[in-house]
Amino acid sequence: MMLKDLLDPRLSPPVDEKTTQVLALVVQLALACVQSRPQHRPTIQHVCQILVSHVQPLHQPLEEITLHQLMGHSMYS
Repeated sequence: MMLKDLLDPRLSPPVDEKTTQVLALVVQLALACVQSRPQHRPTIQHVCQILVSHVQPLHQPLEEITLHQLMGHSMYS
């Protein structure tokens, strides 16, 4: 499934790379927070550290980002 397919079609998709990166990061964090095993979920402290540090997970156009990529991309690097 493509990340762009999750977006509300009533809203304009992001057009700049920075917004796309932030969107991918937020979705990646959301997916990490709903892991079935609690020990695989990030702590709220870790989530806050990632958001504050502006870690960018991917440098791809929105149309090319898949949920599989976001689930497999480490936030710990």
